[in-house]
Amino acid sequence: MNKDEILKKARDEKTDEGLENASYKGLSLGYKIFLILILVFIIINFIADKFSHDLICLLWAFIAAENYTRYKFTKEKSYKSSLIASLIISVASFINYIIVTF
Repeated sequence: MNKDEILKKARDEKTDEGLENASYKGLSLGYKIFLILILVFIIINFIADKFSHDLICLLWAFIAAENYTRYKFTKEKSYKSSLIASLIISVASFINYIIVTF
């Protein structure tokens, strides 16, 4: 493959690496902010003597989703184990939330 063919192929891909990089950085920052806020809310509720089943459910569901994508990509057993554990905790927290709420 010569230089012109490589350039033509790159132009035909219709992907903007700069935009993809910006999207990745935005998602990464969003993840960090989400996790920090969830933890702050859980701590505030703990201080106020309230239990945060709903927030804990969201936190563990987020962790389960992240482990799912990592396992799907790498097929590492540690991600699969983390996925199963975080999913169980998330479902248990959801059930606790429903019981406490109603």
